[in-house]
Amino acid sequence: MIKQPNVILGNDELLVTMGRKGDILGLFYPRRDHAQHVEESLACIHTGEKLLWTNDNDWHSIQNYIEDTNIVSTKLYHDSGLRISILDLVHPEVPVLIRRFKVQSQQKMSGKFFYYSNLNEGETSKKNSGFCDSEAHLLAQYWQNYYIGIYALPEFTEWQIGKAMDTIWWTNSKYDMEDGKLQLNKEDIGNINNAAGWDLELEADGANEFVIFIGAASSRSLLYKRMHELSKMPLEHIFEKTREHWVMWLSKKHVLKMPGLEGHNNLRQELFNAYNRALLMLYLLNDREYGSFVAAPEFDSNFEKCGGYGFCWNRDTSEVVLALKHSGYPDYCDRFFKWCIQTQLPAGSWFQRYWLNGDIATSWGNFDYSTQIDETGSTLHAMDVYYRILEGLKKVEFLEEVWVSVLRAAEYLMKRTKSGLHESCMDLWETYYGVFTYTNASIYAGLMGASHLAEENGESGMARRWKKRAEFIKQATIDRFWLQEGYFAKGIINEKLDKTLDASVLGAYIPFGM
Repeated sequence: MIKQPNVILGNDELLVTMGRKGDILGLFYPRRDHAQHVEESLACIHTGEKLLWTNDNDWHSIQNYIEDTNIVSTKLYHDSGLRISILDLVHPEVPVLIRRFKVQSQQKMSGKFFYYSNLNEGETSKKNSGFCDSEAHLLAQYWQNYYIGIYALPEFTEWQIGKAMDTIWWTNSKYDMEDGKLQLNKEDIGNINNAAGWDLELEADGANEFVIFIGAASSRSLLYKRMHELSKMPLEHIFEKTREHWVMWLSKKHVLKMPGLEGHNNLRQELFNAYNRALLMLYLLNDREYGSFVAAPEFDSNFEKCGGYGFCWNRDTSEVVLALKHSGYPDYCDRFFKWCIQTQLPAGSWFQRYWLNGDIATSWGNFDYSTQIDETGSTLHAMDVYYRILEGLKKVEFLEEVWVSVLRAAEYLMKRTKSGLHESCMDLWETYYGVFTYTNASIYAGLMGASHLAEENGESGMARRWKKRAEFIKQATIDRFWLQEGYFAKGIINEKLDKTLDASVLGAYIPFGM
């Protein structure tokens, strides 16, 4: 099932994706790419007559980030006069999502507030175990060393641990809420779901508040300790601590220069806001341990409409870490290039994409003809760009660290470009096999970068050889792909020149400068 997130939030261990009405679509722990533990997780209200799910079409929503943070505000409005304000934040130090629900009604109402979750611990619906510890007031579900717990203030008064299956519908927590009362089953195994419930008594324009803590841990004892300690802290303190964390991280950035836009204050503010939001998002996509970046939190895990985005591509991450370096965050380059050294293949190339820990990921690029050669060209180019920015000892140490990788990658590119154009491979869109302007440009930039690094390392012979091949590739690309209409053809597909005006040809100019 394809899920379409509208916002993401998290910390170094936890990444959460949500829909525009505050329903949780993904909860990734302990990495950005694995494991995703949530099938469904959202609130609903029983009015005394029927169950209102907060992701139904009957609710109108307004959702936004609190300025300069990864804290999310969602406001829901129902035609019946019900209103729900949701404040979502992830504690900056521990993998716990904190959700404050403020429920209001224009008229007096007596009903129930429910919080429902269908969890797939370890990305499996099989062999899970769930329980309600009524003394600790905690719902928990686990599989191997993945534990997810749900705690709340005020403490829930009803619960159900049930089977998320229609064949045993009478235990299913989702159906159990429909009559406004939960069965209080305390544990179950297999494909399970859970629900917690509270009485909801609203005067006209009155309000009830419920705070839901959803935490992750590698053991039961650690889960209990985290939830217990957090529940003792005032929410206002946690909110301010989280807000300060994001504001302080943003304060490290370089000032965004916008020459030529003097007097265009509204446009300048829009660009400034987009710059801040991009930096905050990139923080959430980075794996702090390994230095790699996920292209996006996975939203199509069954690969129904695409090949998925919950992986690390060298091509994408090379541009990301350089952008962060230019924005005032140099550490990302250091850690990513160390990751590149570890993930380079024996032939000298880099694979199509990786899991964040460096393992080879699910791919349709397992052969020479289906690999993406631009991944290797992009990585070499980025190494050289970064080297040129460095100064003093850091410059010397970086070249010493990456030189063997540079040598191996450059020789791989030499092997694949003997005719001046690269051998057949897959394009950057992962759609066609052939020979492409973009890929040739990336190889050109990679070999030019390798040539510069070789010269700096005292290897003038290698430098001349690699530069000569880069210039040969540039000329061959111009001769074969430049059109009289004034642009580069996309490439050669099925032995025919594809003159499609494709966005990828911009790579010949930016970032590869061919």
